[in-house]
Amino acid sequence: GIKVPWEEPSHPIAVLSRRVYDYSNHVLGLTIDEHGQEDLMSIQYFGRGTDDEEPDRYKPHCDGDCRGLPHKIGTRMATMV
Repeated sequence: GIKVPWEEPSHPIAVLSRRVYDYSNHVLGLTIDEHGQEDLMSIQYFGRGTDDEEPDRYKPHCDGDCRGLPHKIGTRMATMV
């Protein structure tokens, strides 16, 4: 993970991370803050060639229960791509 320098509010990584939380809170109607959250993650897909029928990519998935139940307190509930 990428450690976010929250003590430096103008640092580009802190600014990006704050925008992610602000957007998540706006869409979900919550007040998630940075305390107790996972580090920022970065994934870069290089692919396997221009003719590959199934190139590397992020695919929608559930990190937990995918049956439409309310999220469990203390578990992952938002991923930003």
